[in-house]
Amino acid sequence: MKAVKYIAFALLAALIVSHIAFEPKKCEKTQFCLDTVVTLTAYGKGADKAIDKAFNRINEIEQKFSAYLKNSEIYKINHSPYNTFVKVDKEVFDLIERAIMFSDITDGAFDITLKPISDLWGIGTKNEKVPTDEEIKSALDKTGWRDVVLDKNTYAVKLKKEGMALDLGGIAKGYASDEAARVLGECGIKNACLDLGGNIVVRGEMPLGLFESIKCGKRSRPFTIGIQEPDAPRGESGQPVTVENGCVVTSGDYERFFEKDGERYHHIFDPKTGMPAKSGVRSATVIAKDGAVADALSTAFFVIGNDASGKYKEYYETVIFAK
Repeated sequence: MKAVKYIAFALLAALIVSHIAFEPKKCEKTQFCLDTVVTLTAYGKGADKAIDKAFNRINEIEQKFSAYLKNSEIYKINHSPYNTFVKVDKEVFDLIERAIMFSDITDGAFDITLKPISDLWGIGTKNEKVPTDEEIKSALDKTGWRDVVLDKNTYAVKLKKEGMALDLGGIAKGYASDEAARVLGECGIKNACLDLGGNIVVRGEMPLGLFESIKCGKRSRPFTIGIQEPDAPRGESGQPVTVENGCVVTSGDYERFFEKDGERYHHIFDPKTGMPAKSGVRSATVIAKDGAVADALSTAFFVIGNDASGKYKEYYETVIFAK
């Protein structure tokens, strides 16, 4: 009888040890950067140091691309004399060039020159207001992606109008997610989920623990990403989507807004009117292989509305609208 007990105890101990050895090594860290909460989760040996390197890369990108940090390349462009070429870092030049390409293919629905408009409305700041028609017209006169001139030979950028200013917030976060994922991959991380304030990137699959693995009959499963429902409590998702080695980005009217006289004013502007976009949708979610692409197109598709469905398919995999 004692022998049976010893054998049972030994089997239990072996099971516990094997469970500990089998359990995937998971590391998760959170920082505030890019004006949002960023959480990086990675699995496997070396995940801790890999995440630190990924955060270093994200912070490096913020230092280059922020429109508000005085040492950034974008700040330098915005505060240089207009109609004058300003030399910038090649990485910054390349992303501005990509942004202009998306402005071109979406007929300006995505536009990185809307900073005068967003500054005027001040949504999300203590100075938010509903501007007058005259103020909006004056700010619109300072925008226009076609008035951004690029010199590829010298990596220089020129803004043709006085008062023009760039804000790459609609694409830089997606680019940062791509770069963070690249850094993790170079560190040998094959399975990871990166959440940059709603810009989601997944690589590989989510490893399963021993008991879940036995139950499912496999060692891992694809990451499942929930899409935020407009006006639902934060974190309450609608139909989840399964993603493998891809990016999920949502642009919606429910994150940054204010209300006045019964009207909701959100932070995603129609470049043609200078007003918060009214396209008949509450959010646009784009799933793509590239985070910068998903970031830019989610903004453009929110502005365009359901008419964007089926267009530009060479750039993305899926678009989901919420009304």
